[in-house]
Amino acid sequence: MVELMGGSPTPISFGEVYTAMQQGVVDGAENNVPSWVQTRHIEIAKVFSEDEHASIPDFLVISSKTWDKLTPDQQQILIKAAKASEAYQQKLWDKIDADTRAQAKAMGGEIIKVDKAPFRAAVQPLFDEFKKDPKQAALLAKFEAAAE
Repeated sequence: MVELMGGSPTPISFGEVYTAMQQGVVDGAENNVPSWVQTRHIEIAKVFSEDEHASIPDFLVISSKTWDKLTPDQQQILIKAAKASEAYQQKLWDKIDADTRAQAKAMGGEIIKVDKAPFRAAVQPLFDEFKKDPKQAALLAKFEAAAE
């Protein structure tokens, strides 16, 4: 994906990214706004290009073995709690995102919302390849519908 967008991906241990940017080994890093601020990458990379190319979901996971031991009532309680935790986590994320955006501005950082169309066009071959498999095509359709 990065190559299709004109970049050269360079695998680096996350703990070494700051130094790699500082020394010019890499030109930037892939982050969200809170990570950009909290890792202090903002100190050496003042511009954040926000293209929203990825959104990593968080999952609550339980084994089938454990799930099957629960009563139907317990399963429903867990499902309800999971849905409530999803809403709560999103609320927390929105707050930390807003807070770190303000902090970034105070630190001299600049967040630029990029035009996504050229990026989408550049990675279209990935989508085309993905759509060749019916299961992957169906999954992609769900993602695209959720993103709208």
